[in-house]
Amino acid sequence: MTDNAAKAVKGPAGYFPSIEKKYGRPIAEWKELLRAAPLSRHMELVGWLKGEHGMGHGHANALVAHTLAEAKGGLGGTGRPEAGLPLRQKSTRARSSMRATDSWPKRFM
Repeated sequence: MTDNAAKAVKGPAGYFPSIEKKYGRPIAEWKELLRAAPLSRHMELVGWLKGEHGMGHGHANALVAHTLAEAKGGLGGTGRPEAGLPLRQKSTRARSSMRATDSWPKRFM
């Protein structure tokens, strides 16, 4: 494996160099804009970047995904809720114990 392949950035951050080049702002500035946005859900923020800043879907999605993960503490961010975007809470309700095959008609089994 070459040194370049070993150092290749994966995931949403892989888009960052082309985002900076195409839209002329550093990633830190885009993240600040996202944190100050009046929206909090992933697709709302993606739509906002596309509509207000003319960003392509892939670039907007990468920025939002990375920023939300940082706010949650998953990418080495501070992990403090006040430092990032508000996040939706996942349901803690227990899932049904029904098996996938329980809903199929007997003739398909």
